[in-house]
Amino acid sequence: MKRALLSLLALAALGLLFFALFKGFGKNPREVPFQLLGQPAPAFSMHTLEGEEVSLQNFRGRPLIINFWSSWCGPCAEEAEVLEAAFRQRKHEVAFLGVVFEDSEAKAKNFLKKYPSSYAQLFSPVSTMAIDYAVTGVPETYFIDAQGNIAGKYAAPILNTRHFDALLRQFLPPPPPLGVPHP
Repeated sequence: MKRALLSLLALAALGLLFFALFKGFGKNPREVPFQLLGQPAPAFSMHTLEGEEVSLQNFRGRPLIINFWSSWCGPCAEEAEVLEAAFRQRKHEVAFLGVVFEDSEAKAKNFLKKYPSSYAQLFSPVSTMAIDYAVTGVPETYFIDAQGNIAGKYAAPILNTRHFDALLRQFLPPPPPLGVPHP
């Protein structure tokens, strides 16, 4: 009797394990619901790698792109030139910020020698901004609307400027012409 009960419990445990594994397959871990969507962007005040202080308030009234990256991240290197090209094309429409994630200042500066950036790069040795923005890895790019709300997050490398433009249209569509009501 005891042996039958133990066998039944083992079979039930095995069944639960198979159920959990089956339900987990095919799921993308980056598709976790993003709790900050539509919420005010967390405020920050940080220094750039050049020592200038920058805060979220500097960008009020203007859409903002925030890209979290690291020197040790291969996909970050791939998208660095894409983001620089997007900045050069769109700098009059949207502001850009880079944020160094879990990296050293020296390594970040060396990365920027190889992949120059014309927009400000923020540095925090303890990644407090990444915690506030719920960053799960790099690269991650956040789209903040002109009202200061998080309009979207893209948790993968941006492959080219067409890809960036598509994300920009998805997350920060242009306002309707004057006299045309919002949908």
